[in-house]
Amino acid sequence: MKKLLLMGFILLFPLNMVAGTTSAYAKPQVQRISQSEVNFENEFRRLWIDHVLWTSNYITSATFDDVSPSNSNLI
Repeated sequence: MKKLLLMGFILLFPLNMVAGTTSAYAKPQVQRISQSEVNFENEFRRLWIDHVLWTSNYITSATFDDVSPSNSNLI
């Protein structure tokens, strides 16, 4: 069994080395984004964070602020 596994490894290892031939040099990046696109993405990210925080605060305040003696056993 060990011989079969070793032979399979010896036969398949060179195939792995041949199939993955790539260049050693990185290709220069062609696609660049403008400063206005960067600003837009940053503003959109801030807007999304504000939305998440406001929604979380609203859900928390809407569910837990109205604690009266009759509702206290529900929490």
